[in-house]
Amino acid sequence: QRGRGVGGRHHHPAVKARTRLPISLCYMPTAVVWRSALVLCAWLLLGCTLAAWSRVYPAAAPGDVPPRDGFAADGTPRWALSGPDELPVKRAYVFVGGLPRSGTTHVEAWLSHAPGATVSFLGKEHIAVEEYEALAPWRMHNHSRKNFETVIRTGGLEGKFVQDVMAYRNIFRQMGLHGERAVAELTLSAADVPRDEAVRTAARNRLLMQWGRFWGRAGLNAEAAGDGGARSSGGGAVSMPHYFLEKSPENVLLAPYLRSLLSPLPTHHLFVARHPLIWALATQKWVHGEFVAMRHVAERVRGWLAVMEHMQTTALRPGALPSAVAIAIESFAAHP
Repeated sequence: QRGRGVGGRHHHPAVKARTRLPISLCYMPTAVVWRSALVLCAWLLLGCTLAAWSRVYPAAAPGDVPPRDGFAADGTPRWALSGPDELPVKRAYVFVGGLPRSGTTHVEAWLSHAPGATVSFLGKEHIAVEEYEALAPWRMHNHSRKNFETVIRTGGLEGKFVQDVMAYRNIFRQMGLHGERAVAELTLSAADVPRDEAVRTAARNRLLMQWGRFWGRAGLNAEAAGDGGARSSGGGAVSMPHYFLEKSPENVLLAPYLRSLLSPLPTHHLFVARHPLIWALATQKWVHGEFVAMRHVAERVRGWLAVMEHMQTTALRPGALPSAVAIAIESFAAHP
């Protein structure tokens, strides 16, 4: 009968509402489950990246916070490469590398004014206007002048743009086009240096000549100048070390090659890393439609891990490059 329920009993309207309520809610658990699953995945991704970060850069103990000119337990650098108990280095080449948007430009700017040394860094301002126009360095790797000078304004002059000894590399773009295998494709090792001594010497001289056009004449940094120059314990003047600084992100994949090519000239290698999740978010604006990888945060975190693993197993492998050190930009910003 109409209005009767099971057994012919009448249902009160409130009872009808209660009987219909579970039916209206039957679709809600699916949405709730999906939202819960997404939140859980996000937390798992964050946990994985934090775990990876802690493996690459172990946290310092509370009592290990260094003075501003010291090394932290996580690799924060003391940039006075000469000290009272060490002979000053007369000349050395310093290469800064790391994934783009990791803080390499910030570190380069700080090093270029490091106390206790004279430092030459690459810059367009170090070359005469007439020579710059005649050289047209943007043509070396088929860049437009506008793009070349935009990069200089935002990130400084990177050495990869003004040399032709090594093929031009763009690590983020290549990883976007080819995925993690681009790390191996872009790497140069000591085995890639010409074995013939004459050929190797010619390549080294050409590289330093091309960079030399843009290395400025550095004076003694103000904090190092003191009362006219540092003095040894015997009272005699001690010549300040002079460093030639070059920054390109791809140096993180080229350190063994550069060390072997420039040998016997002394080289130092400094690798800069940023927290993987922050880095993955900061590089979103560089993702292009043609990318087959690095499109999502998780893919970029995996790319970050691939580069860090390569760095750990090559340049930072025990005994590989004694003069190489990796730093976290967060620690460097706190204790430069």
